Amino acid sequence: EDRTWLERFLKIVPGGGRKPVYSSKLTHLKITRYPSLSNKKIKGIIHTFPNIIHLNFEGSTDDRFGKTLKLIAKSYPNLEYLNISTLHGFKSESDIGLSAIANSCHKLEYLNISGHTGFSEIIICNVICSCPRLQQLDLSYCEITDITIEEIARSCPNLKYLNLRGCYKISKEAVDQLVSLN
Repeated sequence: EDRTWLERFLKIVPGGGRKPVYSSKLTHLKITRYPSLSNKKIKGIIHTFPNIIHLNFEGSTDDRFGKTLKLIAKSYPNLEYLNISTLHGFKSESDIGLSAIANSCHKLEYLNISGHTGFSEIIICNVICSCPRLQQLDLSYCEITDITIEEIARSCPNLKYLNLRGCYKISKEAVDQLVSLN
């Protein structure tokens, strides 16, 4: 019975092999708390699911996170939702990947990078500036200052939700100014 159910979701691919029938139509993908989200696995996801606009990798990690984000940015320029929050502070050389997101994914409406203390404030500001459609932004526990708050005030007219929990380098005055603008 399970095999029959599985056959409904698979089709034979020319040259041998099988491919999920639904893969070309899938737009939302959630893979949370996965311990080793490697470039090889991301390439498989991109090959299998070419039309993703909603990616949720909450709590998933990778040693080469910057390269993984760069691959995601290159493959999914129409991305509207990206959650790459981590369960614990994640230090890595990941600015290159977030920079690629800023350069490619201008349709982002939701971005969650909470817990990533390895992103530089300059790159975070570049993403904010490059994604004018942002409606929800979670920067909790990122190491940002008033500079980021000023960029949010300048570049995010559609923002409806902002999480700054654990961002202790932000002054009360900057937050008050942001609140007064909205």
